[in-house]
Amino acid sequence: MPLEKIRGKVQAGEFPDRAKYREFITRPLKLIINKAMSVDPAGRYQSADEMRHALERISLVLNWYEKKLRNGVVWTASHNGVCFLVKRILSEKNKWVVEVKKGSSKKNAKRITRLCREEMDKRSAVSYSRKVLCDLTSGKDSGKR
Repeated sequence: MPLEKIRGKVQAGEFPDRAKYREFITRPLKLIINKAMSVDPAGRYQSADEMRHALERISLVLNWYEKKLRNGVVWTASHNGVCFLVKRILSEKNKWVVEVKKGSSKKNAKRITRLCREEMDKRSAVSYSRKVLCDLTSGKDSGKR
């Protein structure tokens, strides 16, 4: 896309798309980002301090790494010696599976059965994996069994 076209989309508030975020980005963080990118200067943070205070009020416990697979996506994160894995894959039955694991490393991570789901359609699997990722990211769910 030519630079002038991008510039016009930025000024119109059409780029970047404010509705498309990676799945682990929590709602409070999306609101902060959207406000910072407001087309109307009056709708933005009026100072870096104001934005910093908004960021300090949200809890972000995990930083996810995302890897696209041929049949899905896997996210990994670690914090204080604890590793988390969330995997959304298309099974051989042509249904979606969301698997959540936790451990001291990827190799010894154990399934958190209460957070795992099977036999889902794609929309439900995307919605559910997004919820699990955001809950873990914000510390709402520590993955305790």
